[in-house]
Amino acid sequence: MSDKREDIIKAAHKLFVNKGFAKTSIQDILNEANIAKGTFYNYFDSKKDCLLAILNYINEEVEKKRYDLAKGKQLDDEEVFIQQIAVKMDINKQHNMFTVFETVSLSEDETLKKYMISRHKEELVWISRRLEAIYPQEAESITIDHAVMLIGITHHMSHASKLLGAEPVSTLSIITFALNRLKSMIQSQIDQSEVFLHKKWLTLPINENKVEKSHVFSTIDQLINEVDGHVDTKYIQSLQFLKEELEAKEPRIFLIDSIFTSLIVVFQHKKWEHKVNLLRNMVDSLTKKK
Repeated sequence: MSDKREDIIKAAHKLFVNKGFAKTSIQDILNEANIAKGTFYNYFDSKKDCLLAILNYINEEVEKKRYDLAKGKQLDDEEVFIQQIAVKMDINKQHNMFTVFETVSLSEDETLKKYMISRHKEELVWISRRLEAIYPQEAESITIDHAVMLIGITHHMSHASKLLGAEPVSTLSIITFALNRLKSMIQSQIDQSEVFLHKKWLTLPINENKVEKSHVFSTIDQLINEVDGHVDTKYIQSLQFLKEELEAKEPRIFLIDSIFTSLIVVFQHKKWEHKVNLLRNMVDSLTKKK
């Protein structure tokens, strides 16, 4: 990131926290960053683009730290998972992102709304996948339920502890408490075959009944660009072959499944793991039988 672009992002971030997104003007950002209008437009088309850059920057920081925590560790390491959840909460606190999220939630901008919903769904998918590795195999169907409850319990417990004036509690302690409560429910939920949120719900895009093929292709292209130079070229070729197979009149499901089997293994614990899992959900929805 260039120094000037970073200066603009820092200035905008400060203003969005202190004044709110809606009440911050581009002129406010120019004054705070001490730049000319032309300089701003060299990097961003609007203050919305600036906000999206901030959100992406924070998300990349979370992904990198989660990847570093998981490096060399077992996928079912519960302590690593707890630390990975804590990382996001702590980074959001550090950057006052909850205030930013609140201002975004009040916005009428459809792009921002869809962006935030997409990010939230990605996080649910990521947590669900991580729970699959920790929970027994027969609990796979309830991991979306537990992903939602884990987020809810941790955030509300954190808020309640401050509201009630309790002694400071670490983020790790809150998440550990929440996860232990959820684990105690596993067997009962399995025995009763009680599932509230089915996984297929997360394969559907926002406000649509089916995944658009163009959106899937765009995600594949984006992933190829991001991983190029970081993984063996054969996996780049696998992604390209996946795209070609999906373009066929009757995609061969067994080949698609084979491609994802290898991709999920190679991207495990890497920063793109959640994106590969999200892509798998999208492709599953695209190719599902009517």
